[in-house]
Amino acid sequence: MKQFLLAWAAIFSALFSAVPAQAEQADVDAAARGVVRIVIIASDGERAAILGHGTGFAITRNKILTNAHVVEKAARYDDVGVGVIRAEGDDRWPARIIAYSPDNDLA
Repeated sequence: MKQFLLAWAAIFSALFSAVPAQAEQADVDAAARGVVRIVIIASDGERAAILGHGTGFAITRNKILTNAHVVEKAARYDDVGVGVIRAEGDDRWPARIIAYSPDNDLA
């Protein structure tokens, strides 16, 4: 019985011991370049106002994933739009919501 408990303790320790995650700096840098700022903008045709912002990240070359609560007003109201601003630099683009799941908090 003692041997069984020692073996179980060794297996448990090996499986659940804390091992720091390791990542190559190049991989971290590449992931950081995929992070963007999501800006929610209301417009009456003449004036624009920023209603809020959040973050998102690129999942394909032309698709960004963010949280549904970030774009909620744009999903609800026709006079509210979405913009994307690149984290590095001043590049910015208009965006549109192609999928919206408030139950999963994803858009």
